[in-house]
Amino acid sequence: MVTDTKRYDDLAGTLLRSETVAGYDAADKVLSLTQKDGSGTVIDSFNYQYDVTGKVLQETSTVDPTKNYTYDLTNQLTGDGSST
Repeated sequence: MVTDTKRYDDLAGTLLRSETVAGYDAADKVLSLTQKDGSGTVIDSFNYQYDVTGKVLQETSTVDPTKNYTYDLTNQLTGDGSST
């Protein structure tokens, strides 16, 4: 599934301010997010990978470093280290 959320500067909906496009898997987990400005230029784009239990393992961005998430034995987030 894909959602496309647009934000406008006016009540008439003619002055587009920004747009977010999100892609989801069958379990409704976010797989991708793309942020655009009012002219449609991509500001940043993110992709997410999950383990079999649904925990986020990795986040990639077109602007920022890749983040690899780690968890302890009780499934608590212990790190979001960057792979630089």
